[in-house]
Amino acid sequence: MASEANFDVVFQKVISLWPASINVSNKKFHDNGGVTIPELSKTHDTVESAIYAMEDNGYLFKMDWAIFTVLHGSAKSQDQIVPANIDLEKLHEVFDRYLAPMA
Repeated sequence: MASEANFDVVFQKVISLWPASINVSNKKFHDNGGVTIPELSKTHDTVESAIYAMEDNGYLFKMDWAIFTVLHGSAKSQDQIVPANIDLEKLHEVFDRYLAPMA
């Protein structure tokens, strides 16, 4: 698992790539409980492209995916999300899960 200091550094680097806010009012709910949120996906693609251009980006990709996962959960019930206000406790849980060795 990442140390708290490393988590903070990686988080700050990745969250700086996300916009201040995202309008996620356009969404499609599915019968299986899932939801498609085009603007969030488009924003994530842009952030991911920026990370591809960086060196030593392994942890950055994991953090980006963790951020996307938590924001996606929030976006299900909100029309505007602010990435910098992400639930850090939940983000820690998701990020640590992505770092856990595969069993």
